[in-house]
Amino acid sequence: MTISGLTSGAEYLRDAAQEFFNGMYGNPKMFLDEPLHKDLSWTPALRFTIHKQINIFVEVSETSPYPEVLSLKSNAVRNFQEPISIYSICPEDVKIAKKDVVKELELNGFGLITVDSNKQVELVFRAIPLIQIIPRSEFNSEIRGLSKIIRQRVSEAFVDYNDNPVNGVKSLTEILEGVVTSAWKQCLKKGYLENRRRNFGVATNLDTLYNNDRFQNIRGPIGGVRGYYGQYRHLSHHWPKNKKQAYKKYADCRHAFIDGIKQIQQFSTAIRSVGLSVRLH
Repeated sequence: MTISGLTSGAEYLRDAAQEFFNGMYGNPKMFLDEPLHKDLSWTPALRFTIHKQINIFVEVSETSPYPEVLSLKSNAVRNFQEPISIYSICPEDVKIAKKDVVKELELNGFGLITVDSNKQVELVFRAIPLIQIIPRSEFNSEIRGLSKIIRQRVSEAFVDYNDNPVNGVKSLTEILEGVVTSAWKQCLKKGYLENRRRNFGVATNLDTLYNNDRFQNIRGPIGGVRGYYGQYRHLSHHWPKNKKQAYKKYADCRHAFIDGIKQIQQFSTAIRSVGLSVRLH
């Protein structure tokens, strides 16, 4: 039997997803087999909106945790000017049989829900708006060469980012703050600064280092960190007013997180070149 293009098994999975998300999000208005927009050529099995800004798509599959449509449409979703998070729902035994596919699904930012033989629904992992996604391979490439302690802290910030991108960016600015403060204290100890100036705050300290002739050859990295810190230290947690603003915020956070790692890398290389160590205060 087929209803609305779904087999009876697939329809059962969709109904289970609908009931699960109704419980999680307080019965949001849901759409079955209805496209979001004419410019996005995708008709998800189920869709709804949370926080008035994030579109949730749900696709069902009786045979794989990673339905082919997710790969086929992911680029279109990233380019659509609204944030979209995507869940797959499949039988629990299918998830167990295809563990390698499950890991790939998570790494690519999709969420997963399973239904077992007792009709119990489990949220295996949450979906992330695709515009926010930084692939693990890209992240690993960006942190290559960082010291062990910095790499560990940046990895923790990446966990924060995947849970909440604003928190992840703020975590990176705090790491930068620690590296800068440590460099400043080393400068004081070595007598590099006139009158052994006390700590006046990260922004002022960076300005002082920038204007010190001893560091004229690394003014580029110092200025880069100063600009980054000023722009992202107090990133707003307020929800954007509409979906397009939300899309821009997620995209900006993605850029900010990658750029923050680059700033840490460049500043670390710069201070080593003038005889300072890369530490965290």
